[in-house]
Parts: sequence; C-alpha cells; structure tokens
Amino acid sequence: MGKSLDSPDVGARRRSSGWLAATVLGLLVTCVVWLGAELACRIFSDIRPQGNSRSLFVDHSFGDSRGNAKNITAVSFGVTVHTDSMGFRKGEEVVEPPSGAPALLVLGDSIAFGAGVQEPATFVGLLREQFPATIIYNSSVIGYGLPDYRNVVDAFLPQHPEIKYAYLAFCLNDVSDESAKEISESLRQPWLRKETTLRSLLFGANDFLRSRSRLYLLLRNWVTDPQQRYFDADYLNYRMPEDKFQEGMKPLADINETFSRRGVSFTVVVFPYEAQLRSNNPALALPQRRLSNYMRQRGIRYIDLLPDFRVLPASKLFLAYDPMHLSETGHHVVSDILSRDLLSVTRGLAPPNEEPTKIAAQ
Repeated sequence: MGKSLDSPDVGARRRSSGWLAATVLGLLVTCVVWLGAELACRIFSDIRPQGNSRSLFVDHSFGDSRGNAKNITAVSFGVTVHTDSMGFRKGEEVVEPPSGAPALLVLGDSIAFGAGVQEPATFVGLLREQFPATIIYNSSVIGYGLPDYRNVVDAFLPQHPEIKYAYLAFCLNDVSDESAKEISESLRQPWLRKETTLRSLLFGANDFLRSRSRLYLLLRNWVTDPQQRYFDADYLNYRMPEDKFQEGMKPLADINETFSRRGVSFTVVVFPYEAQLRSNNPALALPQRRLSNYMRQRGIRYIDLLPDFRVLPASKLFLAYDPMHLSETGHHVVSDILSRDLLSVTRGLAPPNEEPTKIAAQ
C-alpha cells in the first residue's frame, strides 16, 4: 500500500524542495541585484579597479628589484599601459627628442607610474609635452621603495651619461618594503603562495575582487575608509626610533651621493596622502617634517607638495576612494610645480632648502 500524501516523508521532501527553490531564487535575486549595482557603479562612478596584469612585471630588472616587462601592452588600474625597450612607461605616440639632448630620470612607484591615468595626462607625460627637447626616462615601477630606487640608479645611471636631472617621487610608504611584498604576493598564483591560511585566502579574495568589481570597492571604501587606514599604517613608520628611521632612509643618502658624484641635479618630491588633506592638524604632517629634517641635514634638495595640495579639494586630486594615487587633476598640479622647478634648475636659479630643525618622532 502506498504512502499517504500527508505522510511525514512526503512533507519532509516538500519542505526540502521548497527550501532549495527559495535558496536558488534568493541567489538569483542577489546576483541580479549585484550585477545591476555593479553596472551602475561602472556607469555613474569614477572608481578605478585596483589590479595589474601579471605580465607587466618581470624579476631582476635592476639587481634584485622587479621591473616592468619590455615592449609590452598591459592593464594597470583599469588603464591600458605601454612600455618601451627599457621597460619604462611611455605614451602610445612617442616623439623622440633630438640626439644628444639632456635627460631627466624619474624614480618612483605607482604614483609616478601614473596608476589609473592615461600616460599623456600623468605628470611625467605632461612634462614630456612641455619639455620636448629633453629625454625623460620614467623608471617608476608599482610597488617600488627606496632600495629599488637605489638599484635603478646603480644599474641605469652609468650607462646614460646624458642624464643631467633627476626627480624621485617619494611616497610615504617608501621607507617600508610592505608594499613591495604585497605586490609580489598578489602576482603569485594562489597555489604558489607560501602558505594557505585564512589571512592568505582573504588576501586572495580581496585581490581578485578589487581588480574586477567597482561595487566591491565602493562597499569596502564605505565600511573601512582605506584612505585613513593606509595613512595610519604608514604613519607608524615615522614614529620609529631615530636609528631605525636612519637605517630605512639610508638608500636615499646613497642615491644622493651617487647623483652628486656624477653632477646630476637631484630633487626628492614628497607626495602627500589623501588623509593628510582632511585637516590642518600639525600632527598629520609629521612624516613630511621628519623627512624634510633628514634631507636638510644631508643637503638633499626636496619639494614638499603637502602645502600646495592642502589649498585644493582632496576629492579632485586623488582617484576615487584612493589613499595616495593621483587623479588627472592631481597630476596636472604636480606637473605645474615640477615644470616651474625644472626651469629654475636648468637656469641655475633653484634656492637651497632651509636649515634642519629638531623633530620629535611622536
């Protein structure tokens, strides 16, 4: 005799199939809502994805330092980028300066590389346009720090006596190698990473989503305020004891000595973080004060961009919800400052920086 339609087994199967249908329907609705919100973010927001093509990087370009692949087209922060025969970023249309022209070497990380901005609109691209008779080498690589800049100078400078000027675009995280470690880890395939832990899985998921989903970036930014979080983390580097700070800054002194020995005019350009523009609280400028004190003590010429940036809206100067990468407007501001500076340097009118002051690391 068959089971009754109202038997416990039949009821359980109905409840199970109903739960499954509700789950599938819920997932479909969630996917549709997510895709709709993702599409809206792509249409109505200026949020940039934060990923880089793995093919953009190669190991041991300058000593132990990773570099950009040569003659490649890749994607960085949602923008197509091109490199030349040296692995340096270039525009699609390149106008070569005349033979025997003097050269400017730009050292930097993702800020000077121009992450998220088309090359002609970066401050380096704008300088190319303003100084067509000057060769400009943009040796910047995403994730670089002070030891990498030193490696570039040691390997590249001896082969290029035409270099007469140099700018180092100093990001506040350059005294630490954490950024370089994160880039290296993100370039590894998940199965090649050193360890599989909850932290590494979360790191991998974050890296995957931030390079593909604008909605994820928007939600993450609303919840975690990455501009403030990144600044708070890097701010700690400027509260370290003096001996540790001196050790971290040692590559900069080496770079300055190398340029000085070869007669190259060298200037460090200190870039601010977005969080430093939210208030005029003097404590927020501790990194710049400590850096400027260090450089004045050693006769290193520098430009502190923080005062110029503070008189302008932060939302206009940086990529959306980004802690340090500049927008096109930000690049234009830097280009204006550096073009005036380069003119003064080439004419021998650049003034020396002031004498050092005593800075408390607190």
